[in-house]
Amino acid sequence: MVLERVLDLPFRLRLAVLAGYLLTFFYIEHALADMGAQFGILLLILLPARYFSLGFFTIVIGGTIPMILNYYVADNHVFLIYYFAIAFALAYAYTDDGEFRTAIYTYTKFLVGFLFLFAVIQKAKSPDYLSGEFFTLTLMLDERFFGLSAALIGHEEAIANLQARFDFIDAYHSNDPANATPGPSRPLILNQDLVDLALVLTWANFGYQAALCLLLFARMRALVWLKNIVSASFIVGTYLVAPVYAFGAMLCVMFYVLAEVELPRFRNVYLVLLALMTVYHFVFVGLLRAYGVPA
Repeated sequence: MVLERVLDLPFRLRLAVLAGYLLTFFYIEHALADMGAQFGILLLILLPARYFSLGFFTIVIGGTIPMILNYYVADNHVFLIYYFAIAFALAYAYTDDGEFRTAIYTYTKFLVGFLFLFAVIQKAKSPDYLSGEFFTLTLMLDERFFGLSAALIGHEEAIANLQARFDFIDAYHSNDPANATPGPSRPLILNQDLVDLALVLTWANFGYQAALCLLLFARMRALVWLKNIVSASFIVGTYLVAPVYAFGAMLCVMFYVLAEVELPRFRNVYLVLLALMTVYHFVFVGLLRAYGVPA
């Protein structure tokens, strides 16, 4: 089978396919161009390591320049993907198979470990996160949570909240002082159920990220299974609620790297999650558009 042949490839080639997928998916918005770029990366794999890295690095730089120029609107999760892509290209060019495994594993462990560490610190210090205020507003104003919001306060009310956000953004960018109000021009709609759910999501997210931070830096071999179970459940639980695809896909690839070294029997779980997440992402976006929600 084709899948078996892919899974039997050397680790550096399997990761080249995954890194190329992540990079081109977020770098190229047009579907056909995206597929062409991914096919090009697959062809590059046939070249010697130095030439592959040069081609891959060219794609990285091509995406990094416009992202830096527009850093104030760039998705922070995509920045992390580019950090990972740069490290991957350098490791691929200057190490053999054995050294590559160690190099990319070490880099990935520290990148994702400090990612969760700083996320936990930032959330703990924030004046409006642990109180639930952040998720309360997010449930009302973020289209990724539209399904939950509509179930709690009603479909028309959820649409009205999103429209208030879009009206505010339009007014802010209109350069019309009369319309540039400090907040949405219409009252936001919420109820106690939404507030209660926001608090549950707040502490579940904070608890998962704190646990992953501790498990990633722990040196006890006995905790490897627990770490992978917690990471997989975090990915599933989080992205069933709100599919932040950039972050979810990146976590699948990074934990795949860690499992390759620590727990090879678990590594393909992350590939399955990545595939399911990709399908779920497009289905979710399609449903949002069907309900008239910009996505």
